[in-house]
Amino acid sequence: MTCHLNFTPIELVPFLLSAENSSGIRQVVNPRGGKKRTVELIYDQKVPTSEVTEVSSCDKVCTATTERGNLSTEYTIDCTDGRSIEEKITLSDWNESCRDNNELIYSRMLLLMDTLARAINQKTAGEVNAVIGNWDSSVGDAYTVDVDGFLDLPTFVASTINPNPNAFLDFQLAKQMTEFCNSTAIIGGLDWYRYFKTMEAGCCNDGGQDLATMFARYGQAVMYDKDMAAAFNNDVSVVFQLGSAQLLTYNASQRMNVPGLTEIDWATGSNYYETTVIHPQSGLPMDLVLKNDCGAIHMILTATTKLVALPNDLYAANETMEGVNWITGLKAVNS
Repeated sequence: MTCHLNFTPIELVPFLLSAENSSGIRQVVNPRGGKKRTVELIYDQKVPTSEVTEVSSCDKVCTATTERGNLSTEYTIDCTDGRSIEEKITLSDWNESCRDNNELIYSRMLLLMDTLARAINQKTAGEVNAVIGNWDSSVGDAYTVDVDGFLDLPTFVASTINPNPNAFLDFQLAKQMTEFCNSTAIIGGLDWYRYFKTMEAGCCNDGGQDLATMFARYGQAVMYDKDMAAAFNNDVSVVFQLGSAQLLTYNASQRMNVPGLTEIDWATGSNYYETTVIHPQSGLPMDLVLKNDCGAIHMILTATTKLVALPNDLYAANETMEGVNWITGLKAVNS
């Protein structure tokens, strides 16, 4: 029986680490070589229209008095931001297993990698609420934005089981009012996933998300993630503009000058090995430690991550876009 051993579907971490979301960013924020660094983001705040003044004289004005400096925020990741899992394969396990040694160790390693990736996905889902920003205040004038700052829209026509065709348009208009300027990923519970899948009329692949194709076709990808559903409930999804959120990773083992995994020769007496491996489903880098202790093999996997987002002061106070960082909440409200 192998169905239960397949990679458990997770969507949040693979999206955050995808080339579409991290292009041009991760190679700067996450330097190779296992060295921990602090990255400083320098940015300009939008100048509000309230600072525009009336011209009261025909005399030429040659002096400016207002100074506007750069804003900045720092992103750091610490080794304690990680999760770890371990397993021991005893000499008896080696001797009694019907699998050959390579199959035994690699199958156990893949199971541990899958479990660790799921744990990181749960951890990251729990960090999302802290980085959700605002919709433009004009969205609240046209629609309902609840106390959590989530846009409330009905996914069904009132008193029916028919999908509400206006919800898709209203959502697109809310994004337009909030000046989303790039493709979006909608990740969360079942309600919005079901709605968008129904509206798409079966046009998309259900067996794994091809982000590049979905962004090109619709300008957005819609995904169900059980960890996001657990963190926010099934009626909530979170809208991420590409690049607005990043998953920082730190791998101490990248600094180790070690041979490739297939080159290990236990017979040489070198009983300790350390490297970085990549989870094949999500692309999440993990530190791997292997130790041969008199025939017993110790495996320890560690993944260190931290979710960060654009700052929420890109726009000045009292602007309609105050608090916007293009990560927003979307709630299905049906009665």
